[in-house]
Amino acid sequence: MSERPLSDGVVGLRPWVRGDAPAIVECLAGDTELAGWLDRLPQPYTLADAQFYIEMEGEEKFAVTDAETNRVLGSIGLRWDEAESSAEVGYWLRRDAQGNGYMTRAAVLISRYALEQGAARVFLRADPENVASCRVAEKAGFTHEGVLRSAHWNERLGRRQDWAIYSLLPVEYVAPRQTLRAPLELHDYDERWPELYAREEAQIRGALGDRVVRLAHTGSTSVAGLAAKAIIDICLEVADTRAEAAYAPDLEVAGYSLLLREPGWYEHRLFRRLDPTVHLHVFPAGCEEFDRMLAFRDRLRADANDRELYERSKRELIGRDWDYMQDYADAKSAVVADIMRRARA
Repeated sequence: MSERPLSDGVVGLRPWVRGDAPAIVECLAGDTELAGWLDRLPQPYTLADAQFYIEMEGEEKFAVTDAETNRVLGSIGLRWDEAESSAEVGYWLRRDAQGNGYMTRAAVLISRYALEQGAARVFLRADPENVASCRVAEKAGFTHEGVLRSAHWNERLGRRQDWAIYSLLPVEYVAPRQTLRAPLELHDYDERWPELYAREEAQIRGALGDRVVRLAHTGSTSVAGLAAKAIIDICLEVADTRAEAAYAPDLEVAGYSLLLREPGWYEHRLFRRLDPTVHLHVFPAGCEEFDRMLAFRDRLRADANDRELYERSKRELIGRDWDYMQDYADAKSAVVADIMRRARA
C-alpha cells in the first residue's frame, strides 16, 4: 500500500479505514444501475457489507475522494498477479459524482502507482455496453486490446457479458498532465503566427527529413482573424507513431518534449516546446483525424459566420475555471461538431 498521498489536486486516493463504512453505504445503497454492472455487489447494501469490503483481502483498495473536501466519491483498487507482474484495475463511482472526470483522474493515479511499483502490465475490463466505463479507460490512456466474448454470466442483467480488455504498459506511460497554473487567455489574432509556424516547420523538416509524411499548421492560430490562445498547433504525420525510436529522439534534440501518448486515440503523440509555445500533434500516416483537423481549419478560413460562431463560443468558455486545457477543449465539442457538419456537407 502506498505510504504517500496519491493526488492530482482534484481527486485523492487513500486506503479505506473502518470509519468509512457509512460513506460506502451512502455511495452504493440503492444504486441499481451499478449493481447491474457489478453483479456481486450486495443489494440491499448494508453497513456489514461495507465493513466486509474494507477488511476483504486480495485487493489493494483505495477510497477515491474529493481532494479539497475529502468527500468519498468511489473506490478503485488493484488485484496483483505477482507471477505475471501485472495488476488489474477495478473501480466504482457514486452516481452523483459521475460525468465529472473523477474516475479518469483516479485511473491515471493508480496506473502510475502500479507502474512505479514494477507492474509490467496494468489492465482493466469493462462490459462494452458500459460506455462510461470504457471511456474512463480510453481517456486514462489505456489501449483497447480486444473483446472476450461471452466471458461472464450476469444473472442481474439476464445475459452473458462480453469483456472489453484495456491495458497500459510502462513504455506507453508519460507523466500525467499538470493542472493549469493560471487562467487561460484568448488573444486577438497576431500577424506573426504564420511566421512562427514557418519557423517551426523548417525546424521539424530539418530534424526529420523525408520521415515527414504530412505537416500542417492547424488550430486557431492558423486561421487569419480568429482570436486564439497563443499556442502554435502543428499536425505531423509519420509512418508509424508507435515506432518512436524512428522520430522522437530527433524531435527531442530539436527542442520538442514528449508530453502525452494516446494509444486509444489514433496512436496520437503530443510534443511541446516553449518560446513560443508549440503543440506538435503526431499521427500515423493516413490518419482521419489529421484530415478532420484540416477540414475544420479550412472551413473557418472560408466561412466568416462559422469563424464568428467559433470565436463567440471560445470567448464564452475561456472565462470559466478549468483544471486542464483539455477540459476547455472538450467543452467546445458541440460547436466544433456543428461546424464540421457544414464542412462536410
